[in-house]
Amino acid sequence: MSTLTEFLRKYEESRGHLSEREQDRQEWIDSVNRLMSEIAKWVKEADPLGKLEIQHTSHEIREERIGRYSAPGLSIHLDAREVKIEPLASSAIWRPTDQGPRARGAVKLTGIGGDYLLYRILDEANEHWWLVDHEKHTAQPLNRMTFEAAMVSLLT
Repeated sequence: MSTLTEFLRKYEESRGHLSEREQDRQEWIDSVNRLMSEIAKWVKEADPLGKLEIQHTSHEIREERIGRYSAPGLSIHLDAREVKIEPLASSAIWRPTDQGPRARGAVKLTGIGGDYLLYRILDEANEHWWLVDHEKHTAQPLNRMTFEAAMVSLLT
């Protein structure tokens, strides 16, 4: 029978090098920061009358692979209606195509009109986000136009 000390040592060895995990965690947090900044910019540009209120949120997340961390999110209000944009995880089991790369992160959008998931795809040195409606089985690249359509759906 192994001791707790032995178990914890083996557990830590199985997780890989600390610096690699820290680098992966920071890469994911930086990516979510960029996404939230871009979304906040799109919301401000689409709302010249200032009807939407944007609140920056913080989310504590624990993942097996990269540990515990805090990641940014957004809460967007139109009177009593709210759309929450919250990071879920730095990895996900989703691909834009059968042969494409697997998602390297997921963010959830929720509102009274349903929910969407944003999946982060890395290919070579580029980062792309996909907007996915699992209920309707649709996926499209995230851009201002697709985001605005999703926001309208989430607010109605």
